[in-house]
Amino acid sequence: MIFTSALMYIIYPFLVPYCEISSYYWYLDRKDDSTYKNPQILVLGDSQIISGITPKTIAEIENVDVRQVIYEPRPSEQPEGMLDKYYRIKKQYPSIRKIYLNISPISITRNSVTDAHKQLYYSFGKFNTHQLVDEDLRKIYFSSFYDLVWKWSIEVFPFFGLNGNFASTFSILPSNSQFYEFDIKTNSSLSKNPISDILKMRKNDSSYLEKHWDSVGRSWVWKDFGTKQVINEASVFPKGSAIAFTKKRDVSIRIFRKLINGTKSANIAIVCLDIPFSFSLEKDMEDHGVKLLFERELQTLEGCQNIRLNREKFKDRNLFADWTHLNEEGRGVLHQILLNREKD
Repeated sequence: MIFTSALMYIIYPFLVPYCEISSYYWYLDRKDDSTYKNPQILVLGDSQIISGITPKTIAEIENVDVRQVIYEPRPSEQPEGMLDKYYRIKKQYPSIRKIYLNISPISITRNSVTDAHKQLYYSFGKFNTHQLVDEDLRKIYFSSFYDLVWKWSIEVFPFFGLNGNFASTFSILPSNSQFYEFDIKTNSSLSKNPISDILKMRKNDSSYLEKHWDSVGRSWVWKDFGTKQVINEASVFPKGSAIAFTKKRDVSIRIFRKLINGTKSANIAIVCLDIPFSFSLEKDMEDHGVKLLFERELQTLEGCQNIRLNREKFKDRNLFADWTHLNEEGRGVLHQILLNREKD
């Protein structure tokens, strides 16, 4: 067993780049050993923050050196992940005085991202004892003893954490060897070996992200691999998508309250950002009552500064990389809005 575990750890780094990009971001996040001297600001959240806000923006708003900003968002992040990160980072860096995070309908409802976060935690997240000590984290991550055994098994035998990535890749492919897949980045069809082509694309995407990991300060316009990301003119928004955000998840609000209360007692201020989605998705959320549900839940979160940005400023679809993430141009608009708010 020791030999098998050691062998897996040796081979593991060569296999991870063939995972989908969210997984690879979590992998880079886990192995990132950056250290900070007297950091002041902590940034938490999901890919909306990764795509929309850079450490430099936060540093400029707070008038601190960018090296005093700890930037720790992750794709598919949920409130439990933010609380988990806060426990770890606050213990390591007691100098933190302010936290920025994003809260959205995705983070307070039960949806596919909730399950994706748990799977990413099992496969690539760090295990810490506070995940067992904190009642909410324990119930979410380890609702049964089997969950704890599974997490420990992945820690010892890391190949188990890759199983979901590669199984899902192979399961969506037909047995027909003539199958082609269209690659929107190269504007061409993939060859007759779709498995090989998909893995090659993933490897290229992972290499691009790793190469730019330090230069972008972990912030990254979502799925931008060197080309300007905009919503395709031919793309039509799938109406009814917002229905996925109508099932309230009570534990999310409870964890946000716990995080706010914990930071308040530690004299740490929290800024909750409500970063816009594309105008089409925002309209769909309004039509299905998601906006009303979200605003009602926000009112129950006392003790944090809630910043809801003017949606009129983000009507142009060219400001978005996809229906949920800002692109480089949209990031620039958000940057100016946040700076102007601070000056006002």
